[in-house]
Amino acid sequence: MKRCTKCGLEKAYDEFTVDRRSADGRSIYCRLCTRAIVNGRYAERREHSRKLANNRMARYRQRHSERVRKHRREGMRRWRKRHVMEARERSRWSKRTWKQRDPIGWRCAAARDRAIRRARLRAAQTDVAVDYRYICERDRMRCHLCRRRVAIRDLAFDHVIPLARGGGHVTGNIAVSHKECNRKKHANILTLF
Repeated sequence: MKRCTKCGLEKAYDEFTVDRRSADGRSIYCRLCTRAIVNGRYAERREHSRKLANNRMARYRQRHSERVRKHRREGMRRWRKRHVMEARERSRWSKRTWKQRDPIGWRCAAARDRAIRRARLRAAQTDVAVDYRYICERDRMRCHLCRRRVAIRDLAFDHVIPLARGGGHVTGNIAVSHKECNRKKHANILTLF
């Protein structure tokens, strides 16, 4: 048995590290105390080296401010390029899958966005809550101009009284039509078509 000079506890010789310099061949500190001492020194050194590194970096930034700014700009440019391309690809992929999963919903959303933008440009009455699915059900997917059935790939929405002629972007003024019929009608009122 041997007493640790750090913690003051009496422990077996196995609890002390080997030290050939001492008379009994064992360290004066037990293994636990030795570990605590080493860890404390390591923490002190780590903090000290961190401060030194921060001071070195601060001095470098002051001396080479233009180089540091250029390096940061280049890094941000590379980061933006990489992440913007990834975001674009994700957006394209989600639009493609949405278009495949729900073609009517996709066309409705595209028509809604275009119509709202055009209505705002003309300062027309705008109903943001236009439900294009309801319009499809109401018109039973029949073109209001030629009265034929409309396939999803030919689906378009027509303002009965065009925005250019003072019509509003409201549910009552929007009807289902073929793309071609809608193009032929253009900005005319139905009686003039």
